[in-house]
Amino acid sequence: MESRRKWPKIIANDRDLVVTNLGHLAHGVGAKYLEVITAHNGDLVAVAWRRKILDSIPSDHILIEMK
Repeated sequence: MESRRKWPKIIANDRDLVVTNLGHLAHGVGAKYLEVITAHNGDLVAVAWRRKILDSIPSDHILIEMK
């Protein structure tokens, strides 16, 4: 059965990425992904740390993969 679900975009972590709201999140111990959204001005705003990609993550969110 083919899935029609749109998955969130996954990008690699980069030192040039500017993510706001990181100080308001709990520490992401063991997390592989940082879930972010794009603000109206184009800034990336942190939403949650994730250990795996969940089905409940909206497709308009972005996952930053921490390697």
